[in-house]
Amino acid sequence: MPFFALPCAHQNNSITENNAILGKGRFGIVYGLDKPSAKDTNCKKCFFANDVGNVAIKKLKKSLVVNEQAVIQIIEEIRIHSVCSGLPFVLPFLKAWQNERNLYVAVPLCNRGSLADLFKARKAAFSSQSVLIAANQIYTG
Repeated sequence: MPFFALPCAHQNNSITENNAILGKGRFGIVYGLDKPSAKDTNCKKCFFANDVGNVAIKKLKKSLVVNEQAVIQIIEEIRIHSVCSGLPFVLPFLKAWQNERNLYVAVPLCNRGSLADLFKARKAAFSSQSVLIAANQIYTG
């Protein structure tokens, strides 16, 4: 698939059944990976070289993406995330790669939860003012 690099050895072997599942979506699963040991970070090709700490990796099944004709959607999602990566309040984009069966996208793990978690925890709607402030922060970067 275009726009997806081939993996290095660390990336190819980084996700196992022992990794924590952070979430599930239409095309795959998001896993949490612990920061690797120092001996595993010598590879200049992979996201571990960035010394980012723990990582969240989205693993997408190629067959589902192709069957649902969502290839362009996935490529656009990655392109937009990589372009917005340097903005405040946006997690940095680390890397996207592929193997024979799957597509992968890596970002630093946000330990404080997702926006969906915040909505669930609040148990009340956000005020109009809160929504406007958040929208302004997104718009102004």
